[in-house]
Formats: sequence, structure tokens, C-alpha cells
Amino acid sequence: MSRRYECLFVSTVGDEAMKIRHCDSYIHDLSQPMCLRFWILVHRLPAADMELLNRAGVNPILYASASTGEPVRLVWASRLGDVGITRSLGDDRADDRVPLEFLSNFRTHP
Repeated sequence: MSRRYECLFVSTVGDEAMKIRHCDSYIHDLSQPMCLRFWILVHRLPAADMELLNRAGVNPILYASASTGEPVRLVWASRLGDVGITRSLGDDRADDRVPLEFLSNFRTHP
């Protein structure tokens, strides 16, 4: 893994720490679902490139399950390595930002 994708340590509950990966590190990780890898690839592009893809009809939508089991929709990917999620599955505004490790069951439908 390149130095660009080094893990961060984020304190969770109490004194426990969790290793967090930058979202970019998932793009070439063959063990991850293709829908997740493609969604990150598109959403981490510069805005002008993403606009070009949107005009061409490429705008992947991705859903996941939060750690509570609640369905969420991913709406953006940050340069800081986390993602924006919304609990209103039809909304484009993020309610929260979380590391990908807090999500599971990535899919293209709710």
C-alpha cells in the first residue's frame, strides 16, 4: 500500500482505537465490491471530470447499511478519506460523514 493511503487511527468508544483506511485505497482493492470501487472512482474525480461523466449519463448511486443496520445512501467522497451519507435515500445532501469501515452491504439499490 502506498504512503498516500496510510491508515489513520480514530478513537471510537472509550480507549479503543480503530484503524481507518482512506476511501481511495478501496478503488484497487479486488476484495471490495465492484459497485463500491466504481462509485469511489467517480466521486473522487475532480469536479470538471465528474461533470463530464454526469453529462454522459454516468452517475453511479450507491447504498449501504450503517453499523446500526439502517440503510443509507452515499452522496460524496472526501479528500480526507471519509464519505458523506444520508438516511433519506432520495436526498443528495449528507446527514453525516463516516469512514467506510462503519458501512457494509454495499449495493446499487435500496
